[in-house]
Amino acid sequence: MKNKIEFTIIIIAFILSMKVYLIIFTFPVFIITISSLWLSKRKLITKILWTIIPLILYYLTIDTISPIVNKLF
Repeated sequence: MKNKIEFTIIIIAFILSMKVYLIIFTFPVFIITISSLWLSKRKLITKILWTIIPLILYYLTIDTISPIVNKLF
C-alpha cells in the first residue's frame, strides 16, 4: 500500500501545481515524497523516472495547461 501512496502523492502534487498559486504548497510535498521514494528499496530506474518525468511534464505543460486550470479554479 505504501508503494502506491508515494506515486499517488507525486501525481496529485503534479496536478495541483498547475495552479500557479498552489506551487508554494505542492513543491515541498513533491520534494518530501521524492525524498521518501529515494530512501525506499526500489530500483534505481524507477527512482530516476519518478523524479525526472514530473519535472519534464511540468516544464512542458506550464504554458499550455496552467491558464486553463487557472480559469477553472
